[in-house]
Amino acid sequence: MKIWKLRCVSNNYASLLGIENVYSFDEIRSFNGRSLINEWKPIKVERIRSKEDECKMLGDSPFAVQVGGLPVLSKRAVNVLEPILKGHAEFLPLICKEGDFYAVNVTTVLNATNWEKAKAIPFKKTNTNKIMRFEKYAFLPEIVKDIPIFRLQDEILRLPFISNWVADTIDAFQLRIAKILVWDSEHEDDNSLYPVYPY
Repeated sequence: MKIWKLRCVSNNYASLLGIENVYSFDEIRSFNGRSLINEWKPIKVERIRSKEDECKMLGDSPFAVQVGGLPVLSKRAVNVLEPILKGHAEFLPLICKEGDFYAVNVTTVLNATNWEKAKAIPFKKTNTNKIMRFEKYAFLPEIVKDIPIFRLQDEILRLPFISNWVADTIDAFQLRIAKILVWDSEHEDDNSLYPVYPY
């Protein structure tokens, strides 16, 4: 079993910037897996203009600033992925002259960390055990095995994880979506396979 993490990268594709109806930090903190479909205010976004991005395409999951920390997908990607993510994510429309794009609100939040093998660094100067970042992910297979997309309860505001069959679908349809392998149940003791800090 393999688990991947979606990535927001701006190296190969152009990026988007939220310019209207941008959510505040306190509102973003409430994006904790609850449904947003009935209260969503479509954010108006525009392409970030820079000399470096002039000739770049937006891709199927452009890096987006001021969109509530949510990943963004193109209409093409939503058409492919919505059937297999149904029940685990909401696709919230953005307003964009460049095309149809959607913020993805992942509503499945799991307590699925295998703390016998995972490694994490907590926030300093606090009396809580809140995670600043993971050095190594490890999951409980019985919890994640049938879930196509999810967030971790331990880092609920970070980018979501996807199953191997979702990653395979992304590749099969040649969607321009960045992802990174963060866990393989058959090689979870080999630390060299995974990045130290997979964004």
